[in-house]
Amino acid sequence: LNCSNNGSCNQFGMCDCKDDFYGSGCQYKKCPNNCSMNGTCDNGKCNCFDEFIGESCETKGCPNNCTNN
Repeated sequence: LNCSNNGSCNQFGMCDCKDDFYGSGCQYKKCPNNCSMNGTCDNGKCNCFDEFIGESCETKGCPNNCTNN
């Protein structure tokens, strides 16, 4: 078990992941601030729900991008 080079194997044969990674093999990258619970995480990148913007979906955006106004 190589823990995807993102952690180390412990005495029980399980991965202890570095802070920014998770999963049984440390294969997934965590998202900033868990996407503020306003989006989904895709390997370290937040996909914000419609009304939210920002690196961690922390900001409520303008509906329909304020219709560019």
